[in-house]
Amino acid sequence: MLVFADFIFLVECKGVEYSAHIATKNSMKSDNSSRKISTGLDQLCSTASLIRKGVFNQLIGDCQNKKIISSVITYKQIYLSNSKWYFENNIAPHIKTKENELNELFELRPQVLSVIELELLLKYSIECDKNYFEIFNERLTKGDHFLQGDWYNQLNVKNKKINSLLTSFSNFTDEMLSDLRGFDNGKM
Repeated sequence: MLVFADFIFLVECKGVEYSAHIATKNSMKSDNSSRKISTGLDQLCSTASLIRKGVFNQLIGDCQNKKIISSVITYKQIYLSNSKWYFENNIAPHIKTKENELNELFELRPQVLSVIELELLLKYSIECDKNYFEIFNERLTKGDHFLQGDWYNQLNVKNKKINSLLTSFSNFTDEMLSDLRGFDNGKM
């Protein structure tokens, strides 16, 4: 949960990828990734509902009237996952939350982003000097996402490196190598 001055961005992570060898309507509908995304959407709805009821006020302040956007983050890209067709055929049959509840809880329909698309969203936000809500609103008010393509296509960034992630990864790698050297020298 990321709480900003005028909106909240909820994120639910699911370590899924599309596993079928061929993309047909039936294989997409029965693929485990669609069910996991549906579960993620239900979890986002539950959290948004608790925010609306004021359950988290002590932790995050009074946010009952803030706009809420959300994303299910997947390990790999799930192609067309934000299209109306994919939602109606692959997610809606598995989701417990009704579509009218989704519309009441969220300012914009929850999105499915791969972890790579999430990183690009962070970078795009910095490069374009726009917050996440502005980027979501810009994309989602344009119409059917099937014609726009996936998020990856929209999030064109000049420099795909995110310095804070590079620094964290370098620090982690240095620490792991140091631990391994200690292990090899019999220190552990």
